[in-house]
Order: sequence, then C-alpha cells, then structure tokens
Amino acid sequence: MDPDKLLIDEVKIGRAGYLKRIEYKGRGKTGVRKRPYVYCAVYVREVQKSDVRPSQQRYPPHPAPC
Repeated sequence: MDPDKLLIDEVKIGRAGYLKRIEYKGRGKTGVRKRPYVYCAVYVREVQKSDVRPSQQRYPPHPAPC
C-alpha cells in the first residue's frame, strides 16, 4: 500500500471494560474509582478512480478581498 494513496474507509469506536482501583477516603472509608476504557479502530483503503471528485470547474475560486 502506498501511504500517499490511503483513504479512511471506516472508523469504529466503542466501550471496553473499566479499570477499578481502591479510592481511600477519610475516616477509614474506601470507595471504588472506575476508569473507563474505549477502543478505536480505523480502517483504511487505497484510493480508486471512483473516489476522485470531478474537476471543480463549476465552482471557480472566490476572488481575493481588496
């Protein structure tokens, strides 16, 4: 795969488990501190001819402001 011709095809984001730790509080009390985890997957593919946009002659660039 050529890195210059890669295109993001799909992105998936979801929840994973929790990291549980003891949280010490005052007067000898404790609690549970939860740290959530997520997962992120990015799928790429190479650019094909059908992905290339036609020339943008219909939309000329805006003139520069004076």
